[in-house]
Amino acid sequence: MTDLYLFYINGEKYEELLKEKYPLLPRIIKEKIDKTKDEKTKIERLFSYSYLFDLLLKKGVSKEEQNLNFSFGEHGKPYLKNNSLNFSLSHSEDIVAIAVAKDKKVGVDVEFIDIKKEKSIEKILSRFLSDVDLKNIKIAQNVNINLNFDTEKIKNVKNNEEKSLYTDFFKWTHLEALLKCDGGGFCSVSNKSDILKKTEVISYAFELKNKSFAVSLVKEI
Repeated sequence: MTDLYLFYINGEKYEELLKEKYPLLPRIIKEKIDKTKDEKTKIERLFSYSYLFDLLLKKGVSKEEQNLNFSFGEHGKPYLKNNSLNFSLSHSEDIVAIAVAKDKKVGVDVEFIDIKKEKSIEKILSRFLSDVDLKNIKIAQNVNINLNFDTEKIKNVKNNEEKSLYTDFFKWTHLEALLKCDGGGFCSVSNKSDILKKTEVISYAFELKNKSFAVSLVKEI
């Protein structure tokens, strides 16, 4: 089973989190947060890694093991040394997405659907993810979704045949999650056809506080 967790960032709890959770985080994570210059991104990272820290505790990974074995790959993919748990995280506009799987690679990406960015995203997608690629994707099974908030609407868009403004944003989250799953960043793009054969994807649309979001989870078959 693969787990997808979606969290809402409550900015009012930032100071509380900074005081109580930040000191517990692995040193390598604290360094990453401290080096973040953009204040909004810094807050989102603190919440993201705090949520991840707690999830790993619930999965049986102790504070000591996290401090000792938490690391980042060459292209920034977080992982635990000597542990079969795989995870990925993403954040956008007060939403944090975390995917966790055992013995299988996993990647996740969440995006706020900003129509103003649609044209620029379309140009990037045309270079990296073709319609042929998309026709060959496999739909992920056995994904358990967990929310820490109530949504006005959440749906599995891969079972929805309607065309909508979400289309390019879902392609974008799929591409990002695909590259995160592989761990090679955009260096993996040249091998994406091979990666697509070895992975499957599930995507969701949801709305929260008058904002729309797209999220995709990619996992190794």
